[in-house]
Amino acid sequence: DFIFNLLYKESKMPRKKKPTKEQAMWAHRYEAAWHEVFWEFPEWKQVEIIENPLADGRTQREHAKAVRRLAEDEKFKPKKNYRKIPTDKKELKEYIKNI
Repeated sequence: DFIFNLLYKESKMPRKKKPTKEQAMWAHRYEAAWHEVFWEFPEWKQVEIIENPLADGRTQREHAKAVRRLAEDEKFKPKKNYRKIPTDKKELKEYIKNI
C-alpha cells in the first residue's frame, strides 16, 4: 500500500497564495522606484545594468541602495506608467536619444 501510494497516487501541489494588499503595494513601490532610479543614472550605467542585471558590481549595488532608499521613503509617490523601460540594448539607446 505504501509503495503504491508513493508511486501512483497523485500528489497535490500546495496552492500559491495571492499576495496581500500590503505586499502588492510594496512590490509596486519597489518596481516603480527601480525605474525612477534607473532613469536618473547616466547612460553607461543604464546599459551596464541592462546587459548584466544579476551582477554584483559597483553599479548594481549603487542602484539597489538607491532603489531601497527611494521605495522606503514616505514622500515617494510611485508613478503608474513605470513599465515603459526598454530591455534591449538597441531599444534603450534609441529611447535615451529620443528623450
